[in-house]
This record gives sequence, C-alpha cells and structure tokens, in this order.
Amino acid sequence: MRPVALSDEIAVGEMPSVDEIAILAKAGFRSILNVQPDGEVERLLSAVETGKGAAAASLNYAHLPVSSRRVPDDVVAAFANAMVTLPRPIYACCYSGARAAAAWALAVAPTMAPVDIAGSCAAAGYDMSSLLPDLERRHAPRSAIPPAVAALATSPLAPDAVVAGPATLTPQVPSPATAVASAEPAPTTAAAAISAAEKIIFPRAAGAGGFAVSG
Repeated sequence: MRPVALSDEIAVGEMPSVDEIAILAKAGFRSILNVQPDGEVERLLSAVETGKGAAAASLNYAHLPVSSRRVPDDVVAAFANAMVTLPRPIYACCYSGARAAAAWALAVAPTMAPVDIAGSCAAAGYDMSSLLPDLERRHAPRSAIPPAVAALATSPLAPDAVVAGPATLTPQVPSPATAVASAEPAPTTAAAAISAAEKIIFPRAAGAGGFAVSG
C-alpha cells in the first residue's frame, strides 16, 4: 500500500490489508472508497472484507467497482457523490490506484483544467493522457457547479454529484465514525494523513522509497 495525495481531501493507492486499514484510520483517514471489482485478483480483500475491516477501524466505507480507466458516466457521478458525502480525507483504492485516480480525474474535470488534472496524476505516477479528450468534454465553467459542491474548493466535483444518491455506493458499511463525525476535530489533509501513515508503517520509509505525496 502506497497512498498518494491528489488533493487535500483524497489520496489514492493500492488495496490495503486489514492491518493497513487500521493504520489508515490511525493516521487520520476517515473513509475508504474501494473501486476494486470483486474476484479480479484473488489475493486482495473482497468488498465485504474491506468493509468489515473499515467498520472495525471506525472508518466510513463505500464500494464502487470500476473495471477500467474508461469510467462510465454514472460511476463518475457516484464517485463525485462519494467525495461529497464521505468524511474526509478519503483513501480511494484499487489494485494499483490507477482506476481510482482515473475516477477522480473524471469527477473533478468540470472545474479543473484537464492539463492540471493530467499533471497531478502524472506527478502521482499515473499517466492519464489517454483521458484528455474525455476530460476536455467534461470541463465546464465553475458557475455551472451547485454552490454546495463548489464550496469544496480543494476537491472540485461534477455538476451532477449531489444528485447521485447513496444507493449508487454499494455495499456501504456504516461505522461509528459516521455517528460521531460532527463531534470530531476538523479532518486532517490527505498529505498529513499520508505522512502520519508513513511514520507508523515504516519510520525510515522516506529514505527507502516509501510513500509519495502529490500536489
């Protein structure tokens, strides 16, 4: 597992183990957004197992399987909705993190310049140049974004993000974090959570090619 921050509010990376889920929670992440399809890679945790691990660590959780970097419009809308509704910072994951990065890129395309999106992904180690035509198609003036979504300045989202309902995130496992979120301190940034996770997992990771932080 090697989280990489794409914005203040979301990091992407590989599917975590049960132990790594606990580390993500301890480091300050508040939600896991799993886009890995079940059954694709046998050694990875299933969606249900990941959800149980998240619940045990008091993390919010949603499963939104993505089969390729060519993410369908309805899934992009659901991903954008998850970025709005899940407590942040969020760790979005799949086999390598590439599909999670692609879903993020398409979700933020309406309010972020395609070249900037591709640059952020490239700095994180994900080549999204093939998505540039789709990013250009989705790009729109910020005035078209509903106020509730536009307020999330560090994570600009798709115009229809607030329309897609929670039912698009299945299965979703409630956790204690949902009930007490309002009583908790303001969430840390994804970069700060990555830094904390790095110190927990590998105290010498920074000198040994450990975690990476983008943007």
